Amino acid sequence: MPDYTEIIREKERRLQELRKKQARFGISTSPEILTEIEDLEKEIPILKNKLEGVKIIRLLHSGLEEGLTLLDQGLYDIVEEALFDPEKDPKTAIKICKEKLTSLDKERLGKSESDINFDTCSRYSIGRYHLLLASLYLNQNNLQDAKDHFYESKDMFLAGGWFQLEALAYLGLAITQRKSDRIKDAHDACTSAERLLNNRIIPQGEHINLVALKQAIEEEKSKIQELLPGPPPVTQRHDKTIFDITTGAKIVAEKAIADLNLLGYKDYDTYAQAVCQILCKFVVTGLPVRHSDFSEF
Repeated sequence: MPDYTEIIREKERRLQELRKKQARFGISTSPEILTEIEDLEKEIPILKNKLEGVKIIRLLHSGLEEGLTLLDQGLYDIVEEALFDPEKDPKTAIKICKEKLTSLDKERLGKSESDINFDTCSRYSIGRYHLLLASLYLNQNNLQDAKDHFYESKDMFLAGGWFQLEALAYLGLAITQRKSDRIKDAHDACTSAERLLNNRIIPQGEHINLVALKQAIEEEKSKIQELLPGPPPVTQRHDKTIFDITTGAKIVAEKAIADLNLLGYKDYDTYAQAVCQILCKFVVTGLPVRHSDFSEF
């Protein structure tokens, strides 16, 4: 089973080396180097897309399935091999998942409500197949189908009471919504995943390992936080002179202007300066200020 992270690192290292050569040789760079750079620039984002779907299933195997019984382990292995191996065609795996989901739905319809054991096993299997399908579609960047199957998976895990798997499905939804540029929905899904893990106590005797899932949710939360729109910028306040209407009316009368709207800033400024000069005279001389001194204003 290849390590996608290591494959991506190797390709990024190779791309960096080739770009250094391109910078050194300039217009003399060989066509082979330019072609390889172009190929790597296309391959790396595709591999990073696949890493998102692989991450979900790796987390599933990190201790979240403790005590749960799998139906058709052999089929799961085939599907997961297609998920992890870049050489495998995912179409066969997608077909297997869809056929099994159809079969399980028919089996459930034929069972009575009292068959609790079957219902538990089938619910888990249905939820798991939806999770695998969603991860396969996420690998292919088919975000709409990935979202639909993560929702189906989440609902089935919720019905079964497997909070840790429900949180995993929510994480898958958060990744899908982020990649779809639905940042608010991604944030809500990530918050739901986080809340599920924080508000539950693992029953005594169960050995569910939540460490890797919690870390993955924190990492996704950080990615989403960077994309969330910040608070609206604070509009800078500029000091503006608020002109008094009464003062304006006095200037209009003095200048015999027909309308207040015809007054300009300079008219008010001249008026204010005249008033200021009179006040300064009384401050300097110490004489008392009389109302009559301002009669012209």
